[in-house]
Amino acid sequence: MFGWHKPTAPPTTSGANPGKAVKASIAFANGGRTWKEEVDIVTSLSEVLKSGSHPHAAEKSWIKLAGGLILQPRLVSLHPLENGGVQTVTTIEASHPAGIPTGVFEYQHAAGDTTQKALGQGFEGWMRGDLPVFLDALQTRPKFCGALEMNFSATDATPERKRRVILGPVVHLLNRPAASPPEEHPFCPCCLVTRTLDTMKQRIADGGFYGVRLFAMRGADGAAEADCRLNGEDWEAGKAALIKYVESWPDLGVEFRKQYVIIQDQPAIPKA
Repeated sequence: MFGWHKPTAPPTTSGANPGKAVKASIAFANGGRTWKEEVDIVTSLSEVLKSGSHPHAAEKSWIKLAGGLILQPRLVSLHPLENGGVQTVTTIEASHPAGIPTGVFEYQHAAGDTTQKALGQGFEGWMRGDLPVFLDALQTRPKFCGALEMNFSATDATPERKRRVILGPVVHLLNRPAASPPEEHPFCPCCLVTRTLDTMKQRIADGGFYGVRLFAMRGADGAAEADCRLNGEDWEAGKAALIKYVESWPDLGVEFRKQYVIIQDQPAIPKA
């Protein structure tokens, strides 16, 4: 138990978040064998956070990190696989009273030999790719991620705004043919944002807080695919911009690029 921990009332969960359960009992049958697995979503996330050395306190339905970040893990669905494994879909909703509003959640898709292994895989991916972005969103200067900073002059309708985009770690899978042309601008952590900037501009300028999932892919058949979510909900304009970006890639076979970013007001830096 940590000295800073004080039990509080459960935080509000977004109505748009499809994740509901924090515990589940699942019965499995495979050939002549049947078995049951009991899972606790909060405990599963807690174990992953411990492995990443993130101090926290676990309540019945949420987790509070040492810096005050609230995490609400939830189970969306669970499906047995033909090979005996399990596929899980979960969400984690993050919030903080000083700067991250409720309603910012994201999905984790994973598979494993057991339900616990699948949950752990999904939560570990979130811890490595998304959590650093949330931690930096609470800092005046990002510690873990790069950032783009933008200033907007005051108008008759809006005040002056200082905004930033925190650029999370990128995941890049590439099946490169032997003799493939080099990309004019090699992929870097800013590319998914800057190459979709025309679509991003309105969200960057409007003063809101947004967590954005960016996923762009070229499949084995050469078709462009994408997934884009804004605070957990499908964002069709972002998806269309990502597909257009994929169409500009050189043909390097199967490839995907994935990143989580946060758009927010730039915190004021205290004077020395």
